[in-house]
Amino acid sequence: MLSIWRAGTQGTRFKIQDLSNNIQIAQSSLGGNPSNWFITIDGQVTNPSASKYYDKVEIHMDGPNISNVGWGPEDVANSDGGPFGLYGRDGGITAPTGNYQLRAKVYNGTSVLVNLTVNFSIVSCNPPSPPSLSASPVSISQGNSSTLTATGCNGGTITWSHGLGTGSSKSVNPSATTTYTATCSTGGCTSSAASVTVTVDPPSNPISITFSAWRAGASGVRSKIMDLTENASIPLSSFNGSQANWFIAINNGQVTNPSGTNYYDRVEFRLDRPGATNEGWNENVANSDGGPFGLHGRDFDANPAGGSHQLRGFIGVEVLWLPRLRSISA
Repeated sequence: MLSIWRAGTQGTRFKIQDLSNNIQIAQSSLGGNPSNWFITIDGQVTNPSASKYYDKVEIHMDGPNISNVGWGPEDVANSDGGPFGLYGRDGGITAPTGNYQLRAKVYNGTSVLVNLTVNFSIVSCNPPSPPSLSASPVSISQGNSSTLTATGCNGGTITWSHGLGTGSSKSVNPSATTTYTATCSTGGCTSSAASVTVTVDPPSNPISITFSAWRAGASGVRSKIMDLTENASIPLSSFNGSQANWFIAINNGQVTNPSGTNYYDRVEFRLDRPGATNEGWNENVANSDGGPFGLHGRDFDANPAGGSHQLRGFIGVEVLWLPRLRSISA
């Protein structure tokens, strides 16, 4: 953890706050005194065989009129374990407003255990308190919406994460549980981020895949042999001398309502078999009949042969793939 402190008289100092990325620190919090910077490490420096052991530390800073100021790596084995300071013992610096970067590394020998970089700024105003966030409802089913509300930013601007823009209220319909953040900006200063989580409950009838093996017949007629599970065994005689068809059925899915539950718009179906690998196709199936979808069903058939087979099915929305895999042997 990296932190900023206000230097006092006769080596005393007062902690202002821990640092996080993009935080703003009011220059007035330094009280006109020089600033110190510290790294606190959750570890130990006395027993090399213990967990969290470290023996070297370095800390450097960039800021207005300074570049790569700091020290290390220095050996801290058998020391008091810190916190370790930058401008801690030598009086500190008077920090002007502007952008800063504090960097620290923690080592065990030559191995870097922690590599931490924090970007922050010192500003002439007092950053406001973070807004209070709420979600209603806080838990939704897939395809439904929740309203995010921010309060406590009087006269300021609320800015949301996830590209939601600005405003005190936003409607969201995440496809998975999502944490949203928001800040309050006023007078050129921005608060730290507050967060709220919208939980997306899994569907009561989750989408799934079933593979099946079929025996081809005359004039496109076919007969189902069996549904396939992992490591299923199909007697070759089941095909009765006919060719083999393979099908993928998507259960509890739908292809017509993109905002609805269990929507999918793309299917990929692949087969490895004796004498051939990666046969199959990848197609958009939006607004189709929803399957079942065939391999060696409409285009051509394949004579079955004894040996290991593997069927692979993928369903998804654009690039969000939900893989389902079954291996079968015949």
